[in-house]
Amino acid sequence: MSSVDTSANRAGLALMAIMIVLLSVAASQRNSVWTSKLSLWTDVAYKTPNKSRVHNSLGNCYYLLGSYVEAVQEYKIALALDKGNIEVYYNIANNLAQIGMLAEAIPYYRHFCGLAPTDYADAVQASCERIAQWDREQENR
Repeated sequence: MSSVDTSANRAGLALMAIMIVLLSVAASQRNSVWTSKLSLWTDVAYKTPNKSRVHNSLGNCYYLLGSYVEAVQEYKIALALDKGNIEVYYNIANNLAQIGMLAEAIPYYRHFCGLAPTDYADAVQASCERIAQWDREQENR
């Protein structure tokens, strides 16, 4: 074996070792993002800020944590990015209602009730019932 072959083998092994270390560090950093749904969707929103579905999912994380104001903020971003994302209307309405802002939630419920596909039958029924209850309360005032 010549000294050129030995030098090439050493260089190749050194390069492979460097790649393994770099990939291990990258994997470790990426794994830290997966510690919670919130950290995952926060990272996704940071990296792809112009996607409605991403902000809707981040809003859902905040909702599950009871951070309704933050959830509403994310849903509003999602809605601004895609007015056709029907799920956002329901989510934002529920969160506004949760924080005692039912009057502000009603237009979102109305939009959802009128446009949601049959896939959302239970949510449509709940929304329409909430609207009907609101309308009755307003008539009785």
